[in-house]
Amino acid sequence: MDEKTFTAKIYKVPRGRWIVFPELCKGCGFCIEACPEDVIHWSKELGAYGTPTVEVDASACTACRTCADRCPDCALDVDRTTPKAGVRTDGESRKGNGTRINAGVSGAN
Repeated sequence: MDEKTFTAKIYKVPRGRWIVFPELCKGCGFCIEACPEDVIHWSKELGAYGTPTVEVDASACTACRTCADRCPDCALDVDRTTPKAGVRTDGESRKGNGTRINAGVSGAN
């Protein structure tokens, strides 16, 4: 299979990072319905299908992963790990919310 690269939108949350890939989000809203904290909302940004993608209220996300588990397109991920002191990933020197990095996703069509 060919490897394709997608752009991630990363939000720092109290217990890790909440990640959405707008190019993979079809706007089904399953993550919004599944979120027990009601912190995922529609974004003004459009995804690959011309539908709104989602964003998170980063200050209130508990990193439970319910949204990522419910997403049928693997457009969301929640990373509960906290980067070690002194280690940075792309763009994390900025405030943190909405920082974009490129992330490889294997097997995408």
